[in-house]
Amino acid sequence: MDDYQRIHGGDTRVIMVETYSGLDYVMQFYGNRTTKGAQMPFNFQFIIGGNGDKNNTQLNASGFVKIISSWLSQMPAGQTANWVMGNHDQRRVGSRYGENRIDLMNMLQMFLPGVSITYQGEELGMTDLDISWEDSRDPAACNSNSDIYEQFTRDPARTPFQWSDEANAGFSTNATTWLPINPNHVTVNAKAENSTSPSHLSLYKQLVDLRKSKTLRFGATRYANVGDNVVAIRRYLSGEPTYVLVANVLDTSVSGIDVASAIYATGSYKIKLLNPQAKATVGDSVTLSNLKLEPYAALILESV
Repeated sequence: MDDYQRIHGGDTRVIMVETYSGLDYVMQFYGNRTTKGAQMPFNFQFIIGGNGDKNNTQLNASGFVKIISSWLSQMPAGQTANWVMGNHDQRRVGSRYGENRIDLMNMLQMFLPGVSITYQGEELGMTDLDISWEDSRDPAACNSNSDIYEQFTRDPARTPFQWSDEANAGFSTNATTWLPINPNHVTVNAKAENSTSPSHLSLYKQLVDLRKSKTLRFGATRYANVGDNVVAIRRYLSGEPTYVLVANVLDTSVSGIDVASAIYATGSYKIKLLNPQAKATVGDSVTLSNLKLEPYAALILESV
């Protein structure tokens, strides 16, 4: 691929490798000092490292930090991290981590250093749909039987993309679709969320814009959990604004949290972005040494 670019020009071509294996094996796909590897061996730690086959609603802050550290601490020097929250083989993020953490998970994924890989519909907050045996299409399910197919099916996360509240979610003009449409498409769809703020999609677009900043593109990273509830991440770069993500990943509120000491954050901060669970307002000042967060609240703060 490097030779192709050398001969034909254009953008750098990259290799993305999908392998469900132990981290020590996955890291070898980056290559070494003598052999070039892939730029992006898929990082499935938020799937397989976080009990991806189960509902992870109660995964606490130390569990999140363990997942982040497992990749960043083992990644070879000079390489780029990547983060995959969901894919077509797994339950959707909102069904796996809980619907109250949909925006929180998007904020976390887009804030971490490296490449953010989004499975279609996660930017809308799409969730799984239970698929009957009669409607099943996944070979892994169809090759079993009606009593046990739900142990194997991947169909619930493969329902058509929800473009609008129209028939078949605006996905198809056919009378029926390959898999049934999730009834929640009436409210969870791209058309509605494009014209509404706050929405999962409006926040996602703001995160895309924030990722264009030099701090998030090139900055260093420090992260920690503060107790069981709070994940804190600081992204910083000399001469540029510092950004801090604080997220309460559990269903209990916390107060008096000292995030500043945990991630060595100094100075004053104001709210840049937040999810609906956070009872605050963009532009509000925040004291990192004495922080209060509602259940599942997530804030991205900017230095002032």
